[in-house]
Amino acid sequence: MADNILEISGLNKRYGNIQAVNNLELKVEKGDLRGVLVQLVEAFAYIAKEKNITIASEFGKMDDAWFDRDVVEKIVSNLLSNAVKYAPKGSQVLVNARKEQDSLVLSTVNNTNGMEIEDLGKLFNRFHQNNAASEGVGVGLALVRELVSLSQGSIIAHNIGENMIQFTLTLPIIQSAYGSNGLDKVIAPRNNTVLGQTTKKGTKKTSLLLVDDDTDILAYLVSIFKNDYTILKARNGKEGVETAMDQLPDLIISDIMMPVQNGIELCKIIKNDELTSHIPVVLLTAKAGEENQLRGLETGADAYVTKPFSPTVLKVRVEKLLENRIRLQQHYSKTFKVDPGLVPTKTETEFLGRLQQVLDKNITTPDFTSEKFSQLMHMSRSQLHKKLHAVTGMSTTEFVRTQRINLAKELLAESDASISEIAYQVGFNTPSYFNKCFKEIVGCTPIEYLSKQV
Repeated sequence: MADNILEISGLNKRYGNIQAVNNLELKVEKGDLRGVLVQLVEAFAYIAKEKNITIASEFGKMDDAWFDRDVVEKIVSNLLSNAVKYAPKGSQVLVNARKEQDSLVLSTVNNTNGMEIEDLGKLFNRFHQNNAASEGVGVGLALVRELVSLSQGSIIAHNIGENMIQFTLTLPIIQSAYGSNGLDKVIAPRNNTVLGQTTKKGTKKTSLLLVDDDTDILAYLVSIFKNDYTILKARNGKEGVETAMDQLPDLIISDIMMPVQNGIELCKIIKNDELTSHIPVVLLTAKAGEENQLRGLETGADAYVTKPFSPTVLKVRVEKLLENRIRLQQHYSKTFKVDPGLVPTKTETEFLGRLQQVLDKNITTPDFTSEKFSQLMHMSRSQLHKKLHAVTGMSTTEFVRTQRINLAKELLAESDASISEIAYQVGFNTPSYFNKCFKEIVGCTPIEYLSKQV
């Protein structure tokens, strides 16, 4: 399982062995290093739990650090993997990280089974396997040493007390430290704009609901998305559901392992309620394995991301899901027929099917108002407005008007009725108001539209 965690970030695509490190170019960017470390510890905590080992951690603030994320993950993951693998059952692994001047200083402490002090100098040698306790350690720690050296850092190991070993890692975390060390490029922070997202002053940005019981992970998620989205927060699944029902966010990112109500339960409730079934849900977990992933996907989750996750990868995943929702909005703004086959959940399909039935029966009736529409949908006016706006990008009134115009376009192309007759047929009280709405929505008058059909 430890190997699975290392592969999640795609690290082995960048370098799979020690020799490849010599040709590696660092890719340094500014970010929240503390958040990365918290994720790594949380991921390995599940592995440790299987051996009845606890990981106690303490991290200082490091939200403006410059570092190569892949390299740091590889180094720290190897150190944690080594500590958990060789610590006796029932023991504790201590992890401490802080910023000292311009460097990260990270230490791991764990009990060990008889690693004698004379062995410590050989731990970072390739393929060193002096006894049963150190079997397999050499390759991982040799890679760590090479990566630390590439980053102009240092790492030492020493015994503390009886059968206790401590690794102390020091890495520079300022931009200037990487100016002359084969640095590929310093990556400027990305400013992502989602398709259709408005970010001008005074306009509503796309909203994300972030749900996690770990305050560090929650703060890390906020730091990733706060510049591009309106952020809503919740500390457990129950709070998340309540916030989603009240605020109707555009997307939800939720941890799975939480108290009160976990992420699987949150997703199930969200996807089975008509009011929220359209909201994309991304589930986060530190537990690797297909079984847990399938549990999430069976509840209707739109994406599943395993910790430790790359901020860039997570941002792209979120952008793609939001783009899919916008494409659906564009589809429903152009066609009269609602297509339930375009949506992923049964609840959403049933809602759209019922919506289609109500439209088919009432769209041509002049007194088919927003109030009557909501009554026929068994929803409050506010709920229907929020739901339709999320699904179509339009208010209830705009949606009805647009669907009437779309039906009018079909009739203009297929029937011999006059423009005035069609205006009344699709539910408008006056031809003049029909002409006005037609031009606003289609971009031309009904007469001009007819001439283009010839």
